[in-house]
Amino acid sequence: MVITLPEPQKNEHRIIHALFDAGLACLHVRKPLLSGQGIEEFIRGIDRAFHPKIVLHNHYQWVEKFQLKGGHMSEKYRQSLAQKDQLEKKVNWFKSRSFSISSSFHDLSALKSFKHWFDYAFISPVFDSISKPGYQANASLTDVGEIKGIQKIALGGIDHRNLTTVKSWGYDGAAVLGAVWKDPDHAVERFEELNRQANFTAIRIHNSLKQ
Repeated sequence: MVITLPEPQKNEHRIIHALFDAGLACLHVRKPLLSGQGIEEFIRGIDRAFHPKIVLHNHYQWVEKFQLKGGHMSEKYRQSLAQKDQLEKKVNWFKSRSFSISSSFHDLSALKSFKHWFDYAFISPVFDSISKPGYQANASLTDVGEIKGIQKIALGGIDHRNLTTVKSWGYDGAAVLGAVWKDPDHAVERFEELNRQANFTAIRIHNSLKQ
């Protein structure tokens, strides 16, 4: 999985298309500064053939409009919904329409509490972040094998040198940001290098409309 940078990038859509052509299975679009209309325009800039491989981090109305893969909840958003007793309703909105729904976690106790709610979880930071200087690894996230019932996706500081390490820690896959986007002119080459190192079990998200 690859996550977009929050800020617009030069030739971003061209790079995204090239990443998909190179074998990218899932793109997480995280553009918190864009309005709903901005997200719509961003998605329209991506070939429709790739829409079933796109997950949105906000403005979820476009998930259904464009028949994307699904939505992702930040930890903060998930917590706000839980406090308002609205989390189950929002999760069920995705599941009832056969879209994927995922969320971010920074500690394993919270993950264990919500593991049956989501298709997969971003767990971070497993290494010192590449894109966020000072965002340091959490040593308690190095053993997740005992947690069953949810796909566990490692995030934070992952590159071709440590990609296989997270598999030994019990993760089912990895999501990358800085390793691909820190040098946009070589984003595809960096992704291909990561892909060569990857040896994860395929992540099977229940999304029958996209099969």
